[in-house]
Amino acid sequence: MARSSSSAAVFPPTCTYFDKQDEVFYVGKGKGQRVLEHEREVFAKSHGRFTNWKKLNKIASLIRSGVGVRYVLDSWHGTEQEAFDRETELMTLYEYYDARWLCNYGGHLDPSKLLMKLRE
Repeated sequence: MARSSSSAAVFPPTCTYFDKQDEVFYVGKGKGQRVLEHEREVFAKSHGRFTNWKKLNKIASLIRSGVGVRYVLDSWHGTEQEAFDRETELMTLYEYYDARWLCNYGGHLDPSKLLMKLRE
């Protein structure tokens, strides 16, 4: 799991979120307790203009079903750029295999990176 080029990984981990069929539905990264904030967001009284409803609805359905959300910390990073790069790599990987399930809104997903990954 450790993918940091720095001895002091100070930036947040990239993280994959799984549903009850063990399918990845979201890839993210964040500082502090951000990994848990997605679940708390479901119960918020109000939401911002750019709320990711697909992600929140998926999490809400997992909570209602009694399964909850399972997540795996993929890697820690020494720089913010390393965290963004790994997030992009994971999004590219999962988007390639099954774009129907990934709840990310493109974010850092770059189609040219997908082509480069496929050629490697």
